[in-house]
Parts: sequence; structure tokens; C-alpha cells
Amino acid sequence: MYACLTQDEMADLLNISKAKYSRMENGVAKIGRHEVIKIAKILKLDVNQILTYWMADQIHELVRHDKELVKDALKVLEEHIDDYDTCVIMPYKSDSYSSNSERVMHKVYK
Repeated sequence: MYACLTQDEMADLLNISKAKYSRMENGVAKIGRHEVIKIAKILKLDVNQILTYWMADQIHELVRHDKELVKDALKVLEEHIDDYDTCVIMPYKSDSYSSNSERVMHKVYK
């Protein structure tokens, strides 16, 4: 409606079926990153802003059942975001700790 395009026209512009577009529009099918970018360009919207909202939605879907851990997880991501290009930050039990519940972070390089 925003761009005065029908579902058929949007589906054609996205190179997907009308059925898939309808499922995406109704929240039944997930919208991929490349589709978000295409939609933003078709609607002449700021791609980075739309991707930011899309990414926030992806994160919410991932963490919605663990709300108490969200802030801690986001803090770890913020602290190590640059490390994710070359490695994955993972917890492991150190032999130097006496308690199995004590954890430290280490890097596993890709």
C-alpha cells in the first residue's frame, strides 16, 4: 500500500511467488536479509534503518524466551563484536577453577 503496488507487483519485483510474498506480509514466512534490502530499495527507504529494525526483530525472536539473559548476551556481543570476524567467543570450564559453575571466555578461531 505504501508504494501503491499490488502483491503481484511486489512479488514480481522481489522475484518470488505471490503466495510467498503474502506469507511474508502476514508474518507466516520469514523475510531474509536480501529481501529486506530489496524491499527497502523498492520503497525508497533507508536500507540501514530498515535492516536495523529487521535485525532487532531477528534478535528478539531468538531471545524472547530468555528475557533474563538478553542484557547479558547483548553486553557480551558488544564487548566482543570485533572478535566475531575471526573467532567465536565461547565459555569453557577452566581446570584452574574449583567449581564447575565458574566459567571463563575463550576464543575459538575460525
